[in-house]
Amino acid sequence: MSDRSSSSVQIGSWIAAIVLFVFGGIFASTGFKLLASLLREESGTPNFIGGLVGGVFLLFGVGAIVGGIRVIAAARQGSRLARKYPDQPWMHNKTWASGRIKDSNLVGALFMIPFALFWNGVSWTVILVMLSSGNLGENPALLIFLLFPLIGLGLAWAAVYQILRWRKYGTSVFELAEIPGVIGGNLGGLILTRVHVRHQGGFTLTLRNVHQWTSGSGKNRRTHTETLWESRQVLDQEAMPDDPTRSALPVLFFIPYTCHPTQRRRDGSQDYWELTATARAPGLDYKASFRVPVFHTKDSDPNAQQPSATTSATGGTGGSATPLPELGAIAGLTVRPDLSGAEVLEFKPMRHLALLFFPLLIGGGMVAFAYFAWNSGMPKLFPVVFLLFGLFVCYGVGSSLLSYVRVYRYPDRLEVRSRRFGMKKTSTLPRKTITRIEVKQAMSSGNSVFYNALIHTADGQTVTVPTLIRGRREAEAFAAHLEKPMLVR
Repeated sequence: MSDRSSSSVQIGSWIAAIVLFVFGGIFASTGFKLLASLLREESGTPNFIGGLVGGVFLLFGVGAIVGGIRVIAAARQGSRLARKYPDQPWMHNKTWASGRIKDSNLVGALFMIPFALFWNGVSWTVILVMLSSGNLGENPALLIFLLFPLIGLGLAWAAVYQILRWRKYGTSVFELAEIPGVIGGNLGGLILTRVHVRHQGGFTLTLRNVHQWTSGSGKNRRTHTETLWESRQVLDQEAMPDDPTRSALPVLFFIPYTCHPTQRRRDGSQDYWELTATARAPGLDYKASFRVPVFHTKDSDPNAQQPSATTSATGGTGGSATPLPELGAIAGLTVRPDLSGAEVLEFKPMRHLALLFFPLLIGGGMVAFAYFAWNSGMPKLFPVVFLLFGLFVCYGVGSSLLSYVRVYRYPDRLEVRSRRFGMKKTSTLPRKTITRIEVKQAMSSGNSVFYNALIHTADGQTVTVPTLIRGRREAEAFAAHLEKPMLVR
């Protein structure tokens, strides 16, 4: 990491700390004033709602201030380590330098708990005030506020799920065999769980190289992620299968020289590496994620090739790189013969209902709010804005839910047929004009990444097949099947 990059990280840390101090001070002072005013009231009846709001604001504000202090402390420590190890950026992170990286389960739970408490405290307080005053019955347009407690229930469930999973499995640790992982080399080590994981079907290890950047500003500011490279292994046997107290998962991934190292740029974008271990288990499934250091070092070899067999750094047999999955493993895909002699690969509607149900609920709620607001005394601009935004959300979600995609695979051509809200589109691509078929990330939700297939032709045409396949390996299996020659019957 260069001095310029290191200084940009320090500046970013100070900016983040200042933002936390400002917002924390606002929330803490507001909560303190509200609680103080309640204590000065002479009436003997305690104001439960006011006390709840004041307490939530005070706790949230104090938490933000403490977070700002921790950010500054971490920035100062990173600055000292950067001066001490100018050519070893992985030593700037105390956790990476120790060679023992804890998973993010506890951090995720600790983040979700205060956020869920804050959201539910504010939203339910507002609803209780409206119910007690009778405003909801007098003005139906205010029913839109019922969406916020529903969102709060979803956040509360996410927080509870994180806590339950952490209580069941505890904190897993990834012990690096060598520090750091090497571009044009390997990332190796051992994942140690706190308890023995009773897995069903083995462990799946995934290593991803992710690019993250931010676009827009103000209300239009959005953070995007794109998976640049991904490798997956299936681990059938643990390193210490006879140990009843814990599970030990050997890790060894080959990293091509063309991958991006861990880095943060001056524009705020960054490239990072994430190692994930998952397993199906009775009750809650096992999952552990680690941010791992991967850099160019003196051992980086531009001509390095992936070995045919994978051996773990602990001497045991590691997970082998998995072949592309079968088409039957792709959710929502149906493969069938057609009377025309083609093979039809069909993605049916409603295949992502669970993922898109909540955005659809929000869009529908905005449309309903616009209807009630139009008939109230509210200025007409507000219902019009809510109606347009709600229709936009409903259209985007509805088009994804109700559309279908069919790819007709003939010996001499591919035909891509899609329909969205009754509008049909057909693209015919002769095989001799197709130069390559690749997969490209379309969207992401949490740790789930969805991909479309892109078909490129010799005349410069690119046809997007809106498949929204979950998982890069599954999308690559679909693309490889399209490229496979089809025998004439």
